[in-house]
Amino acid sequence: MVQYGFKNYKSIHPQIGFEIGRGRLDFNDTKDDRILVMQPSAGVEINVFRWFHLGIDGGYRFVSDATTPGLDNEYLSGWFGQATLKFGFSWGNYRHKKGAKQPKQYED
Repeated sequence: MVQYGFKNYKSIHPQIGFEIGRGRLDFNDTKDDRILVMQPSAGVEINVFRWFHLGIDGGYRFVSDATTPGLDNEYLSGWFGQATLKFGFSWGNYRHKKGAKQPKQYED
């Protein structure tokens, strides 16, 4: 799983992701079927607290290598949506810095 968030310092920011992995279709009366799943996604993430983020993503799931009769790759592939809860402390540059701040000049 790889995800990238654009301008993570903002309260609401977009993100893109890509997941790839092996899977298994497990049926009681037949043999197991090994599959490969790839799913690119895009969505938004909300920084509720520095240690808690909510995410909503959507994308398309591509399935390959399915050999079970009656279940082909196109039947298992399709659109998906997901919601995520992320817990943990962010150590990165949390606030955006536009440059060196100049001290304010006050005149009497």
